[in-house]
Amino acid sequence: MIRRTGRTVLLVLAVLALVPVAVVLSAPAAHACSCAESTDAARFARADAVFTGTVTGREQGTPENVHVDTATFAVTRVYKGQARATQQVETPGSANSCGLSLSGATLVFAQRNPEPEGRLSTAPCDGTRPAGLANNLPFGEGRTPLPGGDVRLGEPDTPAPLLWGGVALAAVVLGGAGWLIARRRYS
Repeated sequence: MIRRTGRTVLLVLAVLALVPVAVVLSAPAAHACSCAESTDAARFARADAVFTGTVTGREQGTPENVHVDTATFAVTRVYKGQARATQQVETPGSANSCGLSLSGATLVFAQRNPEPEGRLSTAPCDGTRPAGLANNLPFGEGRTPLPGGDVRLGEPDTPAPLLWGGVALAAVVLGGAGWLIARRRYS
């Protein structure tokens, strides 16, 4: 009786030891570049700029970051935010490292980076894709892009922060000089 109970216990332990192995082996493969499910409406809400355009150029790497590529677009329609007729957008570097392989007509969902200089960027999970796969979007007809090229400043047509600092400094100096002159006259 003891022998039979010992065999039963060993059999149960062996089966229990194999269950975690079976679970691990049956798990689906992990993909480092997979994205959470999202709708175009949610992507539109998260984006700072949404536009369609044709890729006219691509630079690999930047002086600041060799792992970032820059795609240049001839923008045709803007659905959200601001984009220029010629707009640059940064993307993760290589398609092998979850980057985007952009070419031809493209629907772009982009974020405006706070640094450096408010550049637009997009990533694989943002929803950017060939424009042919962008039929029946709930974004309306869109509008024409702003004229000119991307000047890589914060918002287009916004003076650079250094300019505003110079204006503020000039105002302080002129105000101080006016106060000194007024003080001398009345003393």
